[in-house]
Amino acid sequence: MATFDELIRQVNENLEQQRDRGTAFEKIVVSYLKNEPVYKHKFENVWMLNEVPAQYNVPKKDLGVDIVAKDYEGKLAAVQAKFYKGNVGKDTINSFLAETGKDYYSAGILVSTSNELNKNAQAAMQYMTKPVTIIGLNQLENADINWQKFSFAKENDDLSNKIVKKTTPISKRSY
Repeated sequence: MATFDELIRQVNENLEQQRDRGTAFEKIVVSYLKNEPVYKHKFENVWMLNEVPAQYNVPKKDLGVDIVAKDYEGKLAAVQAKFYKGNVGKDTINSFLAETGKDYYSAGILVSTSNELNKNAQAAMQYMTKPVTIIGLNQLENADINWQKFSFAKENDDLSNKIVKKTTPISKRSY
């Protein structure tokens, strides 16, 4: 089974531009939110920013939000995906934090390939009026997801680890 780390290694080996790597990571994050049990049961829909239905009045221009997730109550969460090797700094999340504060979002989620935020980023999140969840490398690596099923070319709505057992017919007995 492919691991999350193997998937990230494929992204790094096959995509030269950081922007392309970031876009690939955004697709991985959409799949994570659709398949990791905690988030699968929390969110009814997860969209790339350009796919959000017009009825939600969310601007399609990337102003710091890459992905939008809609929970079962109809509330939207702004999601920022950071494909980073080092600490995530405040300067790289300022626009995300500003967008999360907009009326159409009820919360924010920062997903990063790093486990660390610098002190200024931590301080900025501490004073947000809306909750911001941080998902780091450890959570991504330990997700209950079968990354081997992941494909950049299709929707990834079922990456579960459940094993399908083969059943054998019950033999008929005459009594």
